[in-house]
Amino acid sequence: MLPRMTKPKTPDTSPEARASTTDQLLAELASSGLSTAAFARSRGLPPWKLYNALGVQARRAAKKAKSSALIPVRVKEPRRAQASPFELVLAGGHRLVVPENFDADALRRLMGALAGC
Repeated sequence: MLPRMTKPKTPDTSPEARASTTDQLLAELASSGLSTAAFARSRGLPPWKLYNALGVQARRAAKKAKSSALIPVRVKEPRRAQASPFELVLAGGHRLVVPENFDADALRRLMGALAGC
């Protein structure tokens, strides 16, 4: 190595051990009644480490709540589109009011019959 270069940092503990220690610290912080900064100082830690850990914990909780939230669903009968009756005025002057539940084939036959009038 060249002078003034440092060795890359290697973790002295496993990530699982650090996570359990962090979880333990956050649990103690919650029950301590101290502010985050005061608690960190009492443990000899920089406060930003606890603030970061609290942020990670909050994001995990939000993600878990979002992904596992159940939403009650009630299935209803589908609404029928409300069609309003309409009026046809034929070339011979006849007016025909067609209800919303008309039969298309019957309407064609009727228009064919009225076309000859």
